[in-house]
Amino acid sequence: MNLINGRALAQKIKERLKNKLEKTDPKPGLGVILVGNDPASHLYVSLKEKACQEVGIKFEKFIYSNRIKQEKILKTINELNNRSDIHGILIQLPLPSGYKTNTIISKMDPQKDVDGFHSLNTQSLLKGKILVEPVLAKAIWALIKKVLLKKYIGEKTLIIANSSEFMQPLQAYLKINQLNVDVLNFKQIKKYRTSIKKYKIVIIAVGSANFFKSTDFQDGAIIIDVGINKLPDNKITGDVDISTFVKKKAWITPVPGGVGPVTVAMLLDNVYFLYLRNKNHRTRL
Repeated sequence: MNLINGRALAQKIKERLKNKLEKTDPKPGLGVILVGNDPASHLYVSLKEKACQEVGIKFEKFIYSNRIKQEKILKTINELNNRSDIHGILIQLPLPSGYKTNTIISKMDPQKDVDGFHSLNTQSLLKGKILVEPVLAKAIWALIKKVLLKKYIGEKTLIIANSSEFMQPLQAYLKINQLNVDVLNFKQIKKYRTSIKKYKIVIIAVGSANFFKSTDFQDGAIIIDVGINKLPDNKITGDVDISTFVKKKAWITPVPGGVGPVTVAMLLDNVYFLYLRNKNHRTRL
């Protein structure tokens, strides 16, 4: 078994970006909206803030209680849309119950949608054109490339997840990058579990701790584990039981230390991309 070190890859991405930003003035800016008291959401925002500070991205956060009216959130988004020093906007998900997530995301300027969640960006992706690279898909692709290097065209790939909202954009993104991608809803896993071995690359996001074992995969498989699950002893684990891979010839992302750090690094990379796109657009005007 070989572990795909997400922390090391993320550090390389951040170092490269930091070198670019040392010569950049003014700095790119990221505005983050956080609603509610969910500990995980607050942790994720703090990690993003720290990462921005490391590379030199201006970070501004707007924290609201879960009693804030939706109109106030929309007003903040509108203000960020019109600020020239903010190039990317991030709404930390999930929002507390009672808020209309799609409505809130739709109010973002799609050209400042740093996560790539806006419906216009998603629709364009599904039609085969990338306007803003979705951060998670971008991270997954970077981890796959770390193993395959340039030998990836047409490689058989399977996405296993619970949500079509996750699977479809990721499938479209990987197809644009020339992988041969199928999807499998986790509800059908009993019927199709043995077919997993047909695939060289398997991406899993089902939220079921240690569900998949080494025997589910072909030798030499590349397994990207997106799952994050908390065990009774408060340890974090993925959807794949990594302990069963000791004697298995395979590549696998650990949890933690795999997809997560690279996703944060790609978020920073997207802020810089949006900054450059805005700068180039203004130069042409």
